[in-house]
Amino acid sequence: MSEVALHDGPVLMIVQGTVTDGDHTLETSPRMQEYLRQLFGSEMYPTTSGYYIYSGGQPIDIFEGEFPKTGFTVVARFPSQDAARTFWYSEMYQKVAEARQGACEVLVCVYPETEVPDYMQGRLNGHEYVNVPSFDHVARVD
Repeated sequence: MSEVALHDGPVLMIVQGTVTDGDHTLETSPRMQEYLRQLFGSEMYPTTSGYYIYSGGQPIDIFEGEFPKTGFTVVARFPSQDAARTFWYSEMYQKVAEARQGACEVLVCVYPETEVPDYMQGRLNGHEYVNVPSFDHVARVD
């Protein structure tokens, strides 16, 4: 593991993957389902204060480009880069990750969470949107 300067604020871990387990998807792959069973049974997310913002297979909408038929995306939030690294590089997670070997290919990146801009003040209560204005005045081309 290389030395990196750690970001001490909240981070997002983005996992983009493609299931390579035959014709299976995330939802139908026995190996991926076993991996998820072990992952959720491991208590690694609660231990590192991480949680999913999104986890699933196919997107609900695609605005541009193509998404693989066996693709999946996971977005997890952690309180710091150190917490995300502790999760990923823990002995427990590395053991759990063995269950998905040969069942998928993943790209895993960690990004600093962007601060909420001033114009959003009063529009958010935690992660819930409140007081969102109408979009009727915005011209659309769809």
